[in-house]
Amino acid sequence: MNLVFKDILSISMILFAVIDIIGSLPVIIETRKRVGLIHAEKATIASLIIMVLFFYFWVKAF
Repeated sequence: MNLVFKDILSISMILFAVIDIIGSLPVIIETRKRVGLIHAEKATIASLIIMVLFFYFWVKAF
């Protein structure tokens, strides 16, 4: 199974964006009410870092 890191990253980002957007809506709405402005770029980078770390440790476990 030869997966290139670029492929893994691409697939993971697509799945992450599609799978739980409905479940995240209450959190997004509440955060928007409290803060007023959400920086999409910073949120995207933070999500990417968390997802990559999770994937890295998951792969290491198996």
